[in-house]
Amino acid sequence: MRYLTFDLTVWDVALIVTVTAQCLLIAYAASPRWKGLFLSLPFPFTIVAISVGRPVDASTVLALFVLLAYTQGVRFLYERWHLPIGLAIVFGVLGYSVIGWAGAGLVPTGDAAFAVACAITIPVGFVLRSRHRSEVEQSHRTTLPISLKLPAIFAVVAFLVSVRHALAGFAPLFPLIAVIGAYETRHSLWTLSKPIFTLMAALPAMLIVTRMTQTTLGLETGLLLGWIVFLPVLFVLRRNYI
Repeated sequence: MRYLTFDLTVWDVALIVTVTAQCLLIAYAASPRWKGLFLSLPFPFTIVAISVGRPVDASTVLALFVLLAYTQGVRFLYERWHLPIGLAIVFGVLGYSVIGWAGAGLVPTGDAAFAVACAITIPVGFVLRSRHRSEVEQSHRTTLPISLKLPAIFAVVAFLVSVRHALAGFAPLFPLIAVIGAYETRHSLWTLSKPIFTLMAALPAMLIVTRMTQTTLGLETGLLLGWIVFLPVLFVLRRNYI
């Protein structure tokens, strides 16, 4: 159990602040379009990646599929099985954690595995974006007071901090925003799911740049350069896409 630690660092504090701010933006934005945009911004991913300090590899890319499974699983449990949204989220988080823990020791870390992971993820993301059914979803602004929202955010971040080393390359895409986002978008859960399709198509661009530069320039600089590539790709993909 040596992977279960709670060594709070400055990056963990930054993560709490970032997740809180992003969750509040999602909560108080009534439009599903704006909620989807805020869900698409991988600020927590960047901070967790730096905090863990593990080079980007194939598991970081394949974690997008686990994140997709989380969002679709929560939507299925809530809308089809009519579980309470809180219980659906708990099952989703446990599912991500178990898959990430199991996959952390199985996914190869070499260049070939990374290239294959990207070659699979990018087209799957584009196909999912193009084939999902169009749905008109209702606007919703949170009614949950901040006094209840903040403890939930702290609890989720604390959980990730304690298991991040066990999740290894799957840790950066742990559904921090999507946990609170699932509750805030429970009346329009496609809002939670659709940004993942876009991330599967766009985020590998960031990961490729980071992978190419992290050895010589360092992980932090590699991620910064990745953001420079990622933002234009995200803008193009989200244009006229709700």
